[in-house]
Amino acid sequence: MKQKFTLIELLVVIAIIAILASFLLPVLGKARKTAKQAVCTSNLKQQSYRLYIFSDDNDSYFPAASLNKQSWDDQINYDLTNAQKNSSNFNVASAPASVLGDSTMLCPSDKSDHGSKVGRSYSINGGKNDGSYRATNIDNLTGVGSSGTEHGGVGVSHQVNSFDAPSNTILMGERFHNSNRRGQFSYSVLRRADVHAGESMHKYTDYFQYLFVDGHTGYLHKEVAYTMQDK
Repeated sequence: MKQKFTLIELLVVIAIIAILASFLLPVLGKARKTAKQAVCTSNLKQQSYRLYIFSDDNDSYFPAASLNKQSWDDQINYDLTNAQKNSSNFNVASAPASVLGDSTMLCPSDKSDHGSKVGRSYSINGGKNDGSYRATNIDNLTGVGSSGTEHGGVGVSHQVNSFDAPSNTILMGERFHNSNRRGQFSYSVLRRADVHAGESMHKYTDYFQYLFVDGHTGYLHKEVAYTMQDK
């Protein structure tokens, strides 16, 4: 006659499974966060290629954070019409395929609520002071590109070869915020460290990923990144 499990034996097995699960779940959670962070790193690498392609077509200039109402992500999207580029932002329900289908603009760790708008997780470095990120005169720009005047005026940007230390100068970084949306000129630019980043969704508090002018990426505390925002 086949031996049956007793109730005690069954409870012991369930307890062992529960203990093993309690060890495994945190590990799986960390692995999931690491995987999302890796996707964000890949996204920044993709932006690097696109920004350099843009610079090749524009006398070595990077895109300004915004040019009138054309944000940097509009400027590097060659599939958009001028009318679409001049749109202040894109609705999920009506955005063109080149916007909706571009997953590289949104970090999977970014939990910002973009509502009915298409979200964006990244912004161009405008320097570490507010005077620079609003610059309309190239001599006043200490970062890579500015957003121009407060109401979407013409921003300015530096050429690729104008950076003395490209490996120590941030080109772009994560800016997790509900209002950072595709095609929107506001929030298209990194500002000083206490306002530019939003809340980190990665493993460590106040740590974000950044793309540097030379093309490498770094996972840095925002205060460290702050020291690398001026060219």
